Amino acid sequence: MSLRIRLALLITLLFIAVLCAGSIYAINSARKTITEEIQSAALLTSNMIAASVSAIKRSGDPGLYQDLLTELGRLETTRHLQIIISLDTDIGSAPPLQPALPIDADAPRWFVDLVKPPVMEFINGSGKVFNTIHANTYPFYEELDEVIQHEPVSFIDPELRGLAASVGIEKGRPFAPDERMRAIL
Repeated sequence: MSLRIRLALLITLLFIAVLCAGSIYAINSARKTITEEIQSAALLTSNMIAASVSAIKRSGDPGLYQDLLTELGRLETTRHLQIIISLDTDIGSAPPLQPALPIDADAPRWFVDLVKPPVMEFINGSGKVFNTIHANTYPFYEELDEVIQHEPVSFIDPELRGLAASVGIEKGRPFAPDERMRAIL
């Protein structure tokens, strides 16, 4: 076999290898994108249904509530994805909705993992009192020290870490200013 034919075969084999690697990369990227889109659409749908049910229940109009239940009953499910809707008759007691997978032996494992995300918990913070303003006296620096000790070093940029270090606040070191520094802070 001549050198020319060998080089042509080698170049062809390299081209095929690069083509296969590129195809595998494109397929995996497409799978990842599709997975993210499906998950996003399923969660958005669930949250929109939950919000609709909650708003209609709060309105107190039983006709609207029955219309919504009728329309939800008409939803068609896809082969792998179903939205499970469980509603209580008590206003405001509907559990969070979540996508669920029917038992389907030929569903791919990645899809099973995709459509069974953890249940989202919504916490109602209305009516609760929160103080979101930090002190502007010495206790602020104690709070800052507590946060810096708890969080990773990369939590704040080097410039702010330097400012904190200038008053004695550094990760891994106790914050113990003397009386003079305490009076300044």
